Amino acid sequence: MSLKRYCLLFLLLSTQAFGSLTSVKQRLYQKAACSQMDEILIFQDSRTLFHYRSEPNLERSFSLDEISQSLISLSFMLMKEEGLIPCLDLSLSRLIPEWKWKNSNLTLRHLLNGSAKPYDTWKILNKASCKISSQNMQQFLNEKLFLPLNINSGGWTYDEMSSECPKIFLTALDLIKIGQALIDEGSCCAKPLLSKQNRKELFSANQTSNPFFGLQWELEYYDIACWWDDELLHSYRKAEVNSTLLNTLQNLQGRMLHFGGVIHNENLMTLRGTDPIYSLGSYEGLELLVKEMRAKNVPFSRFKAGKVKSAIARSSNGSLWVIMPELKLVGVCLKNSCQLSQALPFNDATTLMSELAAEYFYY
Repeated sequence: MSLKRYCLLFLLLSTQAFGSLTSVKQRLYQKAACSQMDEILIFQDSRTLFHYRSEPNLERSFSLDEISQSLISLSFMLMKEEGLIPCLDLSLSRLIPEWKWKNSNLTLRHLLNGSAKPYDTWKILNKASCKISSQNMQQFLNEKLFLPLNINSGGWTYDEMSSECPKIFLTALDLIKIGQALIDEGSCCAKPLLSKQNRKELFSANQTSNPFFGLQWELEYYDIACWWDDELLHSYRKAEVNSTLLNTLQNLQGRMLHFGGVIHNENLMTLRGTDPIYSLGSYEGLELLVKEMRAKNVPFSRFKAGKVKSAIARSSNGSLWVIMPELKLVGVCLKNSCQLSQALPFNDATTLMSELAAEYFYY
């Protein structure tokens, strides 16, 4: 049976099969089946709100693929927490002078926030870990993160001769534990993993050009203010940004646009509020802005970010790790398939998680 037919059949039977479930749980089961997720787990505080497994009695470890990058970023924040480094703005040419540097101005932060992408990013970060902590990234995470949280399933696949990011293997519950330890201020272990200041830095915009990406986390905001001043518009002209878009932004005359949500790319935007859509003429105007920003390598806007609603680590196969600090919600959607996911069935994950928590609160 084709996946499309299977999904249609599942949707037809879901009312009977899950008649006693809440509407949010029905939607989660439907999405899980149609997207072929292997496991979904959602926690609030220490309470399980939802748990799905494609094979109910099988607990498995998953290759986290690109989600591993968020854990590596966390490892350097833990080094800062331990006092091993004063900040993430360390010069890499000073830290690793033996490396052949093409750009002597690179810092740890540049690599961790994605604003600089050398071919050997992960080799450099592994070397930096050895210099800072006398341990490679795997050893440091095992000792400082996995061991304190009683995580025993952490496996690694990493070729130090390769330029690829290490792949970390964890269970869904392992990621829930880490997420809880980051937002529960010590309830999951003897002391908080990170101070409030370091936790805020981990879940904050860490580059000037893109407010929606932090230290290997996509960031969703309750509210963000964006504007375009003369200096930025001048840089757009030099980069030959679309002239119609440029005129539209110029006509705003520096006015701030307020909205909430997250922008992953021009094909995936989850927004709340109509301010940017009306001001840019249409939803397509906003899509064009994001597309031009990425293609011409120019900043998205000037911005002032409000509270972070969620931090999202995403894998190319559709897997997600979502942390919602204000609501103390942590969710994971994981699959073992290495196949790239063209569709993103859980692009509304934070909405579903919030609605699920609300249903538990009221019922």
